[in-house]
Amino acid sequence: MEIKAKIINYIHSLNEKFKTQYLVKEFDLWALGITIVIGGQYFGWNAGLSSGFGSMAIATCLMGSAYVGLILSVSEISSALPFAGGAYGLARCSVGFYPGFLVGCFEAFEYVIYVATSAVSLGTMICELLGLSVTYQPLIWFLFYVSALSIQIIGGRAFWYCNNTMAVVSLLILLIYVFGSCQYINYDKYTPYIITDDTLNSTQNKGMFVGGMNQFMRVFPLAAWFYVGVESLPFAADKVEDPKRIIPMGSILCVLTLFSTSLLVYFIACGLPPGVEETSTFLTVYDSGFSKMFNISEKQALILSIPATYATAFGFIFPYGKLIEALSNSKLLPRILSTTTSGEIIEPNSTQSTTANSNKVQSVHSDAGSHINDDADNRSTKSDDQTSNVIDVKSTPYVAMCFGSVLGYFICLIQFYYPYIGLQLFNICILSAFLAYITQCVGYIVLLTKFKTIKREFHSPFGIFGAIYSALIFSIGVVSVIYFQTDNHFAIYVFMCMTGLLSCYYYGYASKKQTFSKAEQK
Repeated sequence: MEIKAKIINYIHSLNEKFKTQYLVKEFDLWALGITIVIGGQYFGWNAGLSSGFGSMAIATCLMGSAYVGLILSVSEISSALPFAGGAYGLARCSVGFYPGFLVGCFEAFEYVIYVATSAVSLGTMICELLGLSVTYQPLIWFLFYVSALSIQIIGGRAFWYCNNTMAVVSLLILLIYVFGSCQYINYDKYTPYIITDDTLNSTQNKGMFVGGMNQFMRVFPLAAWFYVGVESLPFAADKVEDPKRIIPMGSILCVLTLFSTSLLVYFIACGLPPGVEETSTFLTVYDSGFSKMFNISEKQALILSIPATYATAFGFIFPYGKLIEALSNSKLLPRILSTTTSGEIIEPNSTQSTTANSNKVQSVHSDAGSHINDDADNRSTKSDDQTSNVIDVKSTPYVAMCFGSVLGYFICLIQFYYPYIGLQLFNICILSAFLAYITQCVGYIVLLTKFKTIKREFHSPFGIFGAIYSALIFSIGVVSVIYFQTDNHFAIYVFMCMTGLLSCYYYGYASKKQTFSKAEQK
């Protein structure tokens, strides 16, 4: 306890030093989304070019439109029921406690894996750039986690300033690549799959869609690299003074920005040397453009991809910290994980807590719908002061962040010593992501049809149709992971084993303890 008190006092002193009171606005939310996602537009997605220019272009457009539909739906939900628990909180109220628990755990695992994957990429880049042995990579990962956690835990003004800087720098480098590379584009030479005359060339057609539908389905999930993580902005609901307005606006501006940059990056990269086929094997996509633009080697150009790679790994720590904290606040995970830098563990209201009797837990869930509807009616009669969220800029779930980071470092080591498992991690986490997205779409439809009286500050222009469309696209992604990968169904077996273990934990322990946290009751 003495060590814990010293840590908290030290963090408080840093908070005072950096004057942590900071009013989070739309730009800050936009920048948080850019930071989380932007690295995926530098690397990862290009492996999908093995299916040909045309196939990956279709996958990118379909996936991008699905994310736009998802964010519009999530924004409408956030404008009515802002909660810093993301898909987990929505799933608990719309599809049940047990599915909500699974969604929360898998989404947290997804974010932890993305940080680990990005940290591994960062280590690989730095070692290649400096000519270091790969044995230095574990040290680089450790230094990354320490530096990123330090900023995250200090929080407040220091966190938002650092995050905004990384977002602007990463996006600026991307735009320099896009517009600076335009002069070197030659689609006839480097993307010969595009037909430029009236002659139908079978070789060109084959290059446009390599491997047919089977290969298209295999690479389809890779298009998510352009956008994955943008859905996590509602986790900042307790950091915003007016979340019903700011969360939707920041989320929509962010997803539209990312959709635009993804198309720019895709069509620019495919027109540059050495061509689509070779680009699909690159660690980072931008090296070719920067090497020509600045007359440097591709190895030297790696340095320009490092800021965005660091930023993405840094950004994903925020949502998994908030999500683990939310699960802990609902007593689904050990209470120690909800300890914050304020030194407090927020206890739920006793009147809302479930008892050790599992039947009563089910009773609480059966009343969840009326709880939501009653809250909505109550909100409409309260003043703005009564309905606004409590701004909690100085409170950071440092235990949850450290726990997720230790798990992430362990995953880095698994990738290092067992490369085959590392190669399959993307399929595991993207399957988790797609299922979480589908749950959010279903939750949106449930809330829109069953709780029409809830006041919303924003309405999705596509309504239920947009949610159904997005759910269908993400369902295609699920089918791709289950049936079209070359991993001998490794991802689905791991996913099923994790589901089994989490189910045993839930019914054996968590279901008897769970409750509605204070944040869920607001």
